[in-house]
Order: sequence, then C-alpha cells, then structure tokens
Amino acid sequence: MPDVAGTHEAGGCTFCASAPAPADEAGTLHLTHPLGHTRSKLRRALAARFELQPSALGAFAVNVPEGRLHEATETAWEALSAFERGSCRVFWDAPSEARGARKVLERTLTLDGLRARLGSSWLVAMLHEKRFYNAFQPIVAASDLETPYAYECLLRGRLEDGQTVYPDAIFSTARAADLLFQVDRAARLSAISNARACGISVPLFINFNPTAIYDPRFCLRSTTQAIREAGIAPHDVVFEVVESDHIGSVEHLQTIIRFYRDQGFRVALDDLGSGYSSLTLLAELRPDFVKFDRGLVSGVHTDPFKQKLLAKLLELAHELGVATLAEGVERDEETAWLLAHGVAYLQGYAFAPPRCRHLYRSGAARRAGGSWPVVYWLLATDC
Repeated sequence: MPDVAGTHEAGGCTFCASAPAPADEAGTLHLTHPLGHTRSKLRRALAARFELQPSALGAFAVNVPEGRLHEATETAWEALSAFERGSCRVFWDAPSEARGARKVLERTLTLDGLRARLGSSWLVAMLHEKRFYNAFQPIVAASDLETPYAYECLLRGRLEDGQTVYPDAIFSTARAADLLFQVDRAARLSAISNARACGISVPLFINFNPTAIYDPRFCLRSTTQAIREAGIAPHDVVFEVVESDHIGSVEHLQTIIRFYRDQGFRVALDDLGSGYSSLTLLAELRPDFVKFDRGLVSGVHTDPFKQKLLAKLLELAHELGVATLAEGVERDEETAWLLAHGVAYLQGYAFAPPRCRHLYRSGAARRAGGSWPVVYWLLATDC
C-alpha cells in the first residue's frame, strides 16, 4: 500500500500527517454508537450547543464552527460513561481546500481516541514537520570492548521551542492518540536516514513496536525500501522487538519475524527478565539476540538473587543458540561479572552514553580510576 502525498495507510484507515490540528478549521463531526439510548444522550447534549444534521457516516452529524472541535468533543465525552465512550465511533470531516482533502481522523477512531488526538497536536506537528532525529549508543562485544560492534538507534523528537522529547513521552502519546503506526514508521525511517547520514558502517539495532504493524508486507514496505536505498546490507540491520508486554498475539509477531528474516534481517528481543511473557517469547521466537533488562543488570555484582536469575537466563539463551546482550551497564563491577558469566555483548554508560553526533575515533579512553575502556567520541553531544 504505497504512500501518497504524505498520507500513511494503516489497516484501511487514513491519517494525513500534512494536515493542521483538527481544531484549526470548521468541519463536520459524525458520531455513531450501537446503543440507541446512548445515541439519544449524545443528541441531547450536543443539540444544546451545536446544530445537528443527518449523517451517512454515522447516527448523526454535528456542524462544528471554526475552533470549536475541542468543545464538541468534550461535550460528547462528558455526556457518556467510560464504557460508552469506548464504543462511540467518530469521523471528522473538514472541508477541502487547494491542498486537497482535509480528512484528518480515521473513520474508526473512538471518542476517547479523538479526545486524545486533540491533546497531541505537538506530535501531529512533529510528524508533519519531520522533527524526529536519533541518538546512537554503541554496543560492544565481550571480545573487544574498545570498538563498537553495533549501534542502537534511539528516537528523539524536537518541539517547536527546541526542547527534546524522549521516546516514553512520544510513544505513550502516540498510543493514546491512535498514532502508533505513524510514529513507529517515522521512527524506523529516521533511524535509517540518520545512520546513513552519519556514515555508520556497523550493524544497526532499530526498535519496532509489533502492535503498530498490521501486515508486514504493507506496513514495512517503506522501511525495507529505505534500507535498500541507503545501501545497508540486510544482515547489518537488527530489528528489536520493544513493548513485548503489549503483544496480543504471538502468532502475529511470528509473522512479522518471518518477514524480517525472509528479507535477510536479524531480530532481537528486548528487556528479557522484565516480565514473565518474555520467556515465552524467547522460546517461541528464537531471536538472533536477546537483551537483558537493565533492571536485572543493574547491581548484579552485589545481588545474589539477580545473579542466580541472570545465570539461568544466560544458560537458557546459550542452549537455544541466542546471542546475549546486557543493556544498562554502568559500573566496572557489573561489566566484570557479566564478562565472567559469558555475556556476548554489552551496552550502557560504562562504555558511552547515547550521542547525537557519533564521529568515532578508533581506540578508547580510560575512565579515571576504572579498569574498563570508555568508547571515545569526537564532536559529539550527549542526547
């Protein structure tokens, strides 16, 4: 399903990232609900403030004057219970102008989703203006702590006032506003383009959220095309499964993994040890890499319980033939313990923080009072 004029297709629903915030103009808000008494509640609440009309897209439509979409949404939202809001479907239809159709919300958006979308105008603007960039954190091999084996691509966003927005805020807002597909896609493309611009020639770990991908053949077409155009060998791309606790179907994730592997890419499972479900995923997915959660790695040298748990996980990964990677490594003592127990790769501030400009000088600097090398960066800024 190709991209057309800034419009991203997602499961039959369309979001036009080039459109302004929905409240910027007048339009028609179509609403529907499966329960008749709930539709009556909506009609009564909205008719007191707005002009209503019949609708071919819903039970009825609201004529919304310029700048009053927030008011209409809040009026409908306050009239319903939490259960009713989740079943109330809305469709926002704004007038066409010279730039083309201005339909900015999916037909399948719920009332809750519309309300969340209206509170995420900063994210819509960030998508439209492509204000995403990346920080890169090196991953080192146990056999060579001085040279990056790979880089993890970490998403950052920039607000209009120049402030940095980090992934937690970006993705939590995207999930609430039903923009996860668009943001996850933009994050993957940003990682590829920025890595190419920086001249990175080692493997890239690129995060992806499986709940944002409904069909890999369509949803990942632009990603695979960008990798080819960047001249990056498929084997040098490792797609990292994140937010595994939100995965509703292991079979769906297996379909995505098969697609990646058919294209020659490798796969990593993030945050092993952060939840019981990750063990099931490790056994069923057999990823190329497994990353141990920083909560498990931090202080492992002084915590007997973490030591026993991590030792068992390492044993399981080795038996399955999965390469092991410890993230969040910050202390020399943690590094020593991990190396002594057979971890293959390490990542964390013990080696280098995420950097937005990554010109790497061969060799390493010694941290004052420490025994392990710190990856040295030229012309770099912490990010």
